[in-house]
Amino acid sequence: MTELLVFAVMPKGTLSRADLPRDTGLPTALRLIEGDAYSAVTGDAPPGGLAGLERSAILPWLLAGQTVMDHLRRHGCALPVSLGSLAEDEMRLAQALHRGAPALDAAFDMLGTRQEMNLAVRWPVETVVSEVVAAFPAALRDRAAAGTGDALDAVATRLGEEITVRRKRIRQRVVERLEELTEDIIETQPSDPAGVVDVALLLEPSAETALDAVLEELDGEFDGRLTFRLVGPLAPYNFASVQLHLPARHEIAAARALLGVGEDDPEIKTAYRRAALGAHQDLALSRGDVEVVEAAGPDRMVAITAAYRTLLADAEPISIRRQEAVRD
Repeated sequence: MTELLVFAVMPKGTLSRADLPRDTGLPTALRLIEGDAYSAVTGDAPPGGLAGLERSAILPWLLAGQTVMDHLRRHGCALPVSLGSLAEDEMRLAQALHRGAPALDAAFDMLGTRQEMNLAVRWPVETVVSEVVAAFPAALRDRAAAGTGDALDAVATRLGEEITVRRKRIRQRVVERLEELTEDIIETQPSDPAGVVDVALLLEPSAETALDAVLEELDGEFDGRLTFRLVGPLAPYNFASVQLHLPARHEIAAARALLGVGEDDPEIKTAYRRAALGAHQDLALSRGDVEVVEAAGPDRMVAITAAYRTLLADAEPISIRRQEAVRD
């Protein structure tokens, strides 16, 4: 049976099957899987999922996923699903949408009508380095030019420190101005050496004009020396991406058997504690339970803990991930 590759989740009724994009670059057509309150957009996964592909072979799937999300965003708010997320079949996914509704409710309530914009701020590295070095004492620059080891080390250290100070000052000013427009901002790590700051913004559509004005003001404030690259609107990749936790049916059955939990038994934690106590060798010895002593031990505890986590994932198959911000 072909597994489903899950791309996005949205409130049920946001779009119909006829609204699904067709020119995505995927080998098969997209499908809309509907649950009680939410729907998922899926396609057929390659054998073994994306995890079994070479990195170069994953790129077309990544680009196709972005194409899908761009199309869905124009129909309403949709949450991106972590790349490569799989579901065994439609029934399993519909069940996950039902059980994961509380997490999805919270995410959509948080987003409202806001959308993500990504801003990358860059500076001319070579020019900045030249300016910093030119401000060093002439004697230090002369010794460094002569190739003196200690002087070279001193210049490199001071250069790194000054670049860090300047970058931090610019970053703080940029973020300070952007915070005037948005209630939520995430700083991410710049992807190239010329990067000063990368940020993800969550904005109301009506704030785009104000954002353009702020960037114009910042450009003037820094004498046109910075480059501002704004991308969006985007799906909320940084603020609310869906993580699917869908153990296979046989894994769930094995976990229930190990913990002695019935299919509709909600007392997973109680069953885990009971099984864990039963696997504790010292307690078994104190009871004189020879069979348990022989079966107990670290390996059994590992199996019991794994079974517990499997059943927790089955009970709460959806979580929402927010990108962690860069720390100073």
